[in-house]
Amino acid sequence: MNLDTLPSEIVTRCFSYLSTDSLTDIILLENIPDKIVQAAAYNLNNLWYSKRYRSVEKDKVANIEAYYETDFERFLRIHKILEEKSFKCPLWFHCTWDNILEMHQNLDSIDSVYNGQELGIHVDLEDPAFQTYPIFSTHDINLKITCLSLNSFYKRCINLDNFPILETFYGYYCEISVDHDHPSLKNLYLNQVTFSSLPTNLIKLVAKECWINMDENHPKLKALTSLTLERTDERTDCFSLLRLLWNKNLEHFSYIGRGVIEENESREEDEIFSMIGPKVTSLGKSGSIPASIPTLRSLYSISGGGLENLNAYTHMTSLTLWEPSDINSCNLPPNLLRLTLNSPDDTIERLKFPLSLLKLSITSAKFNDLTKIEFPPKLVDLELESCDIASTTGWLKPAQLKRLSLARNNLSSFKAVLPCCEFLSLSDNKIEKVEIEAPVLKNIDLSENKLTYIPELPASVQVLVFRYNNLALSEMSEMPPNLKFLDLSDAGTGTLKNYTFPSSIQELHLTGLDLSGMSGVKFAKGSRMIELDLSCSLLGKIDDKMIELPLGLKSLDMCGNHFNHIKKLTIPQTVTFLNLGSNLMRSLEVKSHIETLYLDENPRLSSLAIPKDSELKFLDLTQTGIKKFSFDIFGADKLTQLRLGSEVKVIDLSKMPVNFQVLEYPGYCQIKGLRRHLNTNIYRRHEVSEL
Repeated sequence: MNLDTLPSEIVTRCFSYLSTDSLTDIILLENIPDKIVQAAAYNLNNLWYSKRYRSVEKDKVANIEAYYETDFERFLRIHKILEEKSFKCPLWFHCTWDNILEMHQNLDSIDSVYNGQELGIHVDLEDPAFQTYPIFSTHDINLKITCLSLNSFYKRCINLDNFPILETFYGYYCEISVDHDHPSLKNLYLNQVTFSSLPTNLIKLVAKECWINMDENHPKLKALTSLTLERTDERTDCFSLLRLLWNKNLEHFSYIGRGVIEENESREEDEIFSMIGPKVTSLGKSGSIPASIPTLRSLYSISGGGLENLNAYTHMTSLTLWEPSDINSCNLPPNLLRLTLNSPDDTIERLKFPLSLLKLSITSAKFNDLTKIEFPPKLVDLELESCDIASTTGWLKPAQLKRLSLARNNLSSFKAVLPCCEFLSLSDNKIEKVEIEAPVLKNIDLSENKLTYIPELPASVQVLVFRYNNLALSEMSEMPPNLKFLDLSDAGTGTLKNYTFPSSIQELHLTGLDLSGMSGVKFAKGSRMIELDLSCSLLGKIDDKMIELPLGLKSLDMCGNHFNHIKKLTIPQTVTFLNLGSNLMRSLEVKSHIETLYLDENPRLSSLAIPKDSELKFLDLTQTGIKKFSFDIFGADKLTQLRLGSEVKVIDLSKMPVNFQVLEYPGYCQIKGLRRHLNTNIYRRHEVSEL
């Protein structure tokens, strides 16, 4: 059949079943009809970019199952094609900011591709400087973001009014402020967040383990249709808050308390749930499962009973049961598509699944006999984790499975034919032997097993996680030809000698191995290696005879190796990130192309030579032998952020670079020369005295 002869709407509908990966592959094909490109673009919900690879475990960012373009050049090609065809696909960026430089680099990249489309950004804020340093500073990205997700490791306040077209915000471990009249904010997903006000046009609120400081005079949220409160703390009592937030238009309501409640609180809870009207189609609660709402489409239940009557919910498509009692009496809804069971009280002896089921997740359960359990033939996603499974014989029949996880079980071997499987996790078992036929497999996690070899894998595999095994490094076999990500951290013993890694690998982790006897390690011609991690590998020394670093490498991590120097190692000029922390360096001549340099925990370091043409922008010198820091001595004219330890007693900023912005210091010291830069904003994390 020629798709080009079919009507556009039919072609578009056909493509709706394809993965994001397949859709982007189609868009990159040459000389294909516009109708095909249009169908692929229409079904491409989001175009992602992230430096990190998707794990085998389901990785969700902002409630969206993440697909990443990890190659920025490929991302740009896809984006350019869509722009040329006038398709404005929503953009998503996943960033990790370990320092201010990374923030500015990421924002520059985002700005270069933005052209009026919906824009979502997820950020892991790992630098403590972000407690005071303004995120999105010197950029107007905040004026363009429609969805923002912040995962902060250090609590700070985020003013959402600085994002005027923001529609959705996901926050973790922070404080937020927002006016009642924010023009566009409709959805809030909050975890360990403090807040006291909400926009009156809010449609969806999810608050988990939050501190809610709203008073009784807060305006009503008349547009609210979805409300979730789980283990929250309130200024008054939760039931007063519920009455404040409640309205008759709620379609989703979930309330999970912090634990056992008193009798009077139980009566108040019953009163709240008695208010549920016919519009509620999604419900979450602890305790007994209500039989009074037969139109429910989704149910999230903790420690609920009454499972024998669940088949009355003929409209239900999604069901989650935590710690359910009497699981063997359960009669599941007949049209269920997604089912999650966690920690059932009883051993599962019989459980009949509806034929419609597509996704099944069972965790921390025990089966009497798995061969007597009939799994639905249409299953595409199966998780059986921490279920004490010792064998897959007789029950694993994965006709259409695209994703399979049997992590944290007791398997000693695994043999299967997986014709449709793309993601496979067998981590944390006792596996010694693996035999699989999986022609479209892309991502496999074999970590924390007893494998002494890397099994034969299909050529389609792009991600291999092999951490914590018993691999004999000296006998390591060839890797799949399309492998992009390889993690061999703590994977085994022996000596890595005369081994050539395939050119396809872009990210390689060798941390935790004993590489002291390494020699002759190379990377195939045309290597696309971007990131190499050799941290904590007992190297002691390193030179070009041990390993020839590939041209094009950008990130090199060699922390924790007891290096005195690295003079005999040729570092490619493409390397911009270098981590030499936790070593025994006495001095270092910094290469001019290095932009980010970690030298923390080098107690013997007393000398640092930075060339005049240095591109260095971030420097970490915490816990070194340097007692005094002066820009007059160290130079680094492009430095923007500096970390120093408590051993530094005097910091001279007299000749501070014009773009310097952040000084991090964990104690008390003297600052010289700051008054020469009265019009410069410097963000300091700790109190210092000024001279």
